[in-house]
Amino acid sequence: MADFQKYNDAIVCGSMVSWEKEWQTAFDLVIFIYLENNMRMHRLRDREIERYGDQLFTNKRIQENSKAFLEWANKYEDPNFNGRSLKIYKDWIKKVDCPVLRLDGTDSLTDKINYVLKYLKNKT
Repeated sequence: MADFQKYNDAIVCGSMVSWEKEWQTAFDLVIFIYLENNMRMHRLRDREIERYGDQLFTNKRIQENSKAFLEWANKYEDPNFNGRSLKIYKDWIKKVDCPVLRLDGTDSLTDKINYVLKYLKNKT
């Protein structure tokens, strides 16, 4: 929090649902990017291949860890899953005291940036 408070402008990226409650009031804007589960899992599988390369196919420990990670990640939309899940993020979003932009994860990075910039321009 001390580092965050040092700057007038900052971007914090990632999951903050397990951070202290003070973070629910720390932001001027929350951007939530949603990607349909099949596409998200496809991207995660590709990332695992990129991360581990041939070891993903030859190293038993890496295979087991990757399989366990993908099984865990695939529970994201299960409302009964207690790990990082869509339900937990939606519940956290209800608690923040700032606007929330919801973006489509299939949009290009350029489109996402333009959407955010347009929002910020219209806000001022």
